[in-house]
Amino acid sequence: MLRQSPDYLPATLTLYDPQGRTVYTTIIRSHNTTIGIGDLTRGVYHVSLSTTDGRTSTRRLVVE
Repeated sequence: MLRQSPDYLPATLTLYDPQGRTVYTTIIRSHNTTIGIGDLTRGVYHVSLSTTDGRTSTRRLVVE
């Protein structure tokens, strides 16, 4: 589950695979959002959240 301050919505969520390729992207419109990761293979992914005011936050996601 992702939590985003309502002050920065909508925001764009992008998920990158270990090779840096985009594997998922969506617009976040709610401060609580759940995304499915069941189809992802093992590895370290990067989740990037970009807000409409130009802020970007990136976090690691480890899929085991």
